[in-house]
Amino acid sequence: MGNDGEVLHFSDDDRRRRLAVRHALARRLPTVEAATGAMTVLHATEAATVHLSLLARVDGVAVADVDRALYDDRTLVKQLAMRRTLFVFPRDLLPAAWGSASARVAAQQRAQLAKNVASVGIADGPEAVAAWIDDAAAAVLSLLADGVPRTTREVRDLVPVLEDRISVGNPEKKWSGNFPVGSWVMIMLGAEGRVVRAANGGHWRLNKPTWTATASWLDADTTALPEADGYAELVRRWLATFGPGTENDIVWWLGATKTIVRRALADVGAVESASTGERQVGCCPTTPSRPSPSNPGRRSCPRSIRR
Repeated sequence: MGNDGEVLHFSDDDRRRRLAVRHALARRLPTVEAATGAMTVLHATEAATVHLSLLARVDGVAVADVDRALYDDRTLVKQLAMRRTLFVFPRDLLPAAWGSASARVAAQQRAQLAKNVASVGIADGPEAVAAWIDDAAAAVLSLLADGVPRTTREVRDLVPVLEDRISVGNPEKKWSGNFPVGSWVMIMLGAEGRVVRAANGGHWRLNKPTWTATASWLDADTTALPEADGYAELVRRWLATFGPGTENDIVWWLGATKTIVRRALADVGAVESASTGERQVGCCPTTPSRPSPSNPGRRSCPRSIRR
């Protein structure tokens, strides 16, 4: 609702205008950092997606510009987060992810790793499995503390315990097989924010990350925000980028629960609004209620969602 208690209304055209501007499609942005921030995060599961997303939003951008931000200036950083998906984050948003969405994924990855380790007899019993994971993680962190980026293959060569094999999938499926456990350890540590994807070890269109210690790569404090603060910041930025949208939209995007999302909405001061046929919640009460048709770039009501 607005300041006067009236429910704010958005037509589909209103929302399209807002998204075109906020997503830097109607009005392009000068830098890859600005374009990434406009989108909150960029999908990065496929290496080329990052470059293509930025090419659509920044005039004259080249591969070298993206690589500079990712690997030299490190203003953009790849991080496993929402829905176990790899994203490129603005550097300042990482603590929020580490304490919330990434932490949730990390717990899931640790549980899956424990299940895999136990299933093939690498360790026997919950305590032994947990100790094996902790020891393997400690060995990796000790190796990467020197700040030298290494591929997973190179890490496995220097941490032999990572060569233990685990079975994945139904043997009748093409994607199943027997694989070194090292990849799962690196993914878990990455989700936990303890290691980070450094320079790509292959062509820019290919996924061949190197890994290093997060503190070394960022040369800064790597303390995560408390969970509630982290989720609130992610939701606040989602609303600024995509709002209005439904509560279910945010639940899906975060890969979280409705309880988490509703708490975050309350924390950022989201208020109720309405769109075609749907109840909404989530407009900042101090901003105008509608975008202007003659000025679609006006960022009215930046915090809004539909429910």
